[in-house]
Amino acid sequence: MADLSTQHGSPSSEDIPSHIDLSIVIVSYNVRHFLQRTLESTFRAQNGLSLEIFVVDNDSADDSVEMVRSQFPHVHMIEAGGNLGFAKANNLALKQARGDFLMILNPDCLLQEDSLTTLVQFLKDHPDAGAVGPKLLNRDGTFQVTSKRGLPTVWASFCKLSGLSSVFPKSKFFNRYEQGHLDPDEVNEVEILAGAAMMIRREVYEKVGGLDEDYFMFGEDVDWSWAIGQAGWKLYYVPTTQIIHYKGESTKQKGFDREKHFYNAMRLFTRKHSRFGLLARSVIELGIFVGEFIARLRKNAGLWGPALIDMLLIFGLFVTGYIIRFTYFPTVWGPAPAPITLEMWAVCIAYAVLGCSALAIMGVYTSRGIQPRRIFFGMLFGFALVGALAYFWRAIQFSRVVLASAGVASILLLPVWRWLVQALGAGEKRRIVVAGVDRLGREVVRRVREGAIPDVEVVGWLVFDEGRLGDTIDELPVLGTATDLSQVSREHRIREALFSSASASYEDIFRIASQHPVKGVAIQVIPDGFDRDERMPLLAIDVAGGWFAGVKGKDRPTIQMRQR
Repeated sequence: MADLSTQHGSPSSEDIPSHIDLSIVIVSYNVRHFLQRTLESTFRAQNGLSLEIFVVDNDSADDSVEMVRSQFPHVHMIEAGGNLGFAKANNLALKQARGDFLMILNPDCLLQEDSLTTLVQFLKDHPDAGAVGPKLLNRDGTFQVTSKRGLPTVWASFCKLSGLSSVFPKSKFFNRYEQGHLDPDEVNEVEILAGAAMMIRREVYEKVGGLDEDYFMFGEDVDWSWAIGQAGWKLYYVPTTQIIHYKGESTKQKGFDREKHFYNAMRLFTRKHSRFGLLARSVIELGIFVGEFIARLRKNAGLWGPALIDMLLIFGLFVTGYIIRFTYFPTVWGPAPAPITLEMWAVCIAYAVLGCSALAIMGVYTSRGIQPRRIFFGMLFGFALVGALAYFWRAIQFSRVVLASAGVASILLLPVWRWLVQALGAGEKRRIVVAGVDRLGREVVRRVREGAIPDVEVVGWLVFDEGRLGDTIDELPVLGTATDLSQVSREHRIREALFSSASASYEDIFRIASQHPVKGVAIQVIPDGFDRDERMPLLAIDVAGGWFAGVKGKDRPTIQMRQR
């Protein structure tokens, strides 16, 4: 079957093969550019298979539907009409699929050229296999532990949520959920496969049905894997082919509560399949609650991080003011109170908490930037509240001089530390290296120099020919070969490595990324056609996160092309 990704026009009956080897279902939600790369790599991995590809769009607002219809006209486009979630949207297409094998695939994956044929052949060679999944790589080339998992039993869940699995990552006893005892480079039978890239037999689908639509997102792959195992089939993890899974792009949409859906899925699975008594289920529910609480703390570090700094600063100003007032000016403004006491520390803490609460009410922690005006009115409100409480509750009364001086100092200094953080980040460019001196690599360099790709600095080249070591190409040095990625990244503080698809196959790129990973260094593939389409962006595969993003004024995409 010909590569349909470059053909134009509506598919006719002549284009539809009488026999389909593999049906692939991709559910997409506002990830247009990731979806485009996923489809490109999927067709690149066709290798003689007769494919049937469905894209189910969950009401995207980023022109995903138009992109698929114009660039991939032979893909079956299904518009869901709303955000149906992962399970229900997949089922819409699975009901129409005609392939001998069926695959669900996330829209933020890049496949090797042999990914599809390797998984199909494994199913053909192993009649007991009901489902298979590849080795998944993170965006930095490191192993994605969700590629192979065990059932979330009471003990496995406890070890995962308590962190014991991280303390003993290779232990079968403590890390059963992530199957840490299994070699990630060896084929193994597992209990759970990742729904990011999971292939099953048609007979399996006809016997167990589609994904459980009680799950909106997350957990449906665990439930489906469990059902396949219960039906008597085996599930295999097959690392002889790799897929880069950029992970979580659809869940980054504004307003999407990832933690809510993830932990609700855990609760749903536990309630549906737990055979334990009330006490054991209660323990699991408690563990899920604690896990969700910790996850939300991490997610909202952009809120409580600045609040904690503000609280410490206000507290320090009160303590400093108190010490100065009653050490150096003990009788100027009236008699001095008792020496520093436990009550004094408690009152300073209470005033700091009240001040930050007022700032939160004024929206300081949910707004980006330095926010001097909000801080000014927030501190006025906070200290008015402090004064009112002190008037009615004499136990917390404080020196009016200390109160006023600490308030004025807070109004001045709270914006200052934010400005300092912003100044430290100003002008900082993300350092990248380009692997492949060819038309695609040179196009990246050209756009960076012309300012079409902002906030990026190309540090140099990685080459696939050792004969070019030591050269200077387009005024940029050759830093090493592609296999020197880890060393070059550490020496030159590289944040991203851009591999040209014109210089190396996806298989070679993935092999290099997985064999020489550097945690935190993202791997990108420059797509074919990048040099022909001025409007084609590189993927913005990472966004500055953490609480620093909350004070820099805006989020800065890693590599996002400006529209001309």
